[in-house]
Amino acid sequence: MKAAEGRCRGKAVAQSGELIFYSRLGRIAAGAERLHVISRKALREFARKHTQAAQPLEEWYRTAKRAKWRNLSEVRASFPHADLVGTCTVFNIKGNSYRLIARIGYRKQRVYIRRVLTHAEYDKGGWKSECSD
Repeated sequence: MKAAEGRCRGKAVAQSGELIFYSRLGRIAAGAERLHVISRKALREFARKHTQAAQPLEEWYRTAKRAKWRNLSEVRASFPHADLVGTCTVFNIKGNSYRLIARIGYRKQRVYIRRVLTHAEYDKGGWKSECSD
């Protein structure tokens, strides 16, 4: 498979002088400053209450902290169902059972977790005010 097409999973491939890692969740660039996820505590607390979310949240965290996203298109290479809602990026976790709402500071390479919600909590929309400025 061609590395340029992003189909090599679980392998490191040199591409245009940059080392690219391909995991089952997508493309991750190496040699660049990785994302800092703020705060992992929110993921752990949610996982304590919703044990079925623990593994999918851990996979999200591991993928995010190794990433070097510069825009939403690159986020979608790792998480195809990520959507921009106002100033926040919404990630589907465990299919569509849970939602992780975050702000991504692409220049500073930081992900600020705003909320982790069940789908029912997400549908109520109380979180939207955090993403409107």
